[in-house]
Amino acid sequence: MTEMIYTKLTMEIPELGTVAHVAELQPMAENTGMCRMVRLIELSDGEVPSGGWVGGKSRNLATPPQEVVPHPDTFDDFPEVQSEILTGVAFDELWEQIVATYPDLAD
Repeated sequence: MTEMIYTKLTMEIPELGTVAHVAELQPMAENTGMCRMVRLIELSDGEVPSGGWVGGKSRNLATPPQEVVPHPDTFDDFPEVQSEILTGVAFDELWEQIVATYPDLAD
């Protein structure tokens, strides 16, 4: 199985302003430069978990995520996006907060 990637993205979205997401991504076949979105957390004020998405279900997101997204290795091609790699543990701690608020998003 392909190792998951955990990343925090901060970006400017027209009409929404600054948006921060933490994503669990699964790389697709080699050399595609794309990943499958597994879980997504939206952060209010850049730090506080406020919404989530998994398996097509979303709660309290400004916009629904795309299910296939660019691989983090390609983020340099998107100057409007700032990114940092996180650990799976850091992601899971944030996800626990989302599931506590929105139990129907539990895996």
